[in-house]
Amino acid sequence: MESIDTEKRPVILTKHGRGKYILLSIEDYNQLATMSELYKAIDEGIADIEAGHVSDFREFTNQLRKDIKNIAMNGSTIQCAVHGIEEILKAEGLIDA
Repeated sequence: MESIDTEKRPVILTKHGRGKYILLSIEDYNQLATMSELYKAIDEGIADIEAGHVSDFREFTNQLRKDIKNIAMNGSTIQCAVHGIEEILKAEGLIDA
């Protein structure tokens, strides 16, 4: 177990002489899980591109802005967030002013 902490190496547990389980730190497990999610998202994105499921970024942001405005806004927090997002997108020239 000490090698997990000191050497940053997982410990392999065997059954009948063959690797069966791996013990690793929570930190290493979380890093592996995060990387797995990232690779999955990249694979999904590549599949979308290959299938032609793409859109122009300006069209996307303009539609997003319309969709956000159509959401029933109950409270100033959402209104401030929407306004802030719009201002950032305008400043970056990503949506029409």
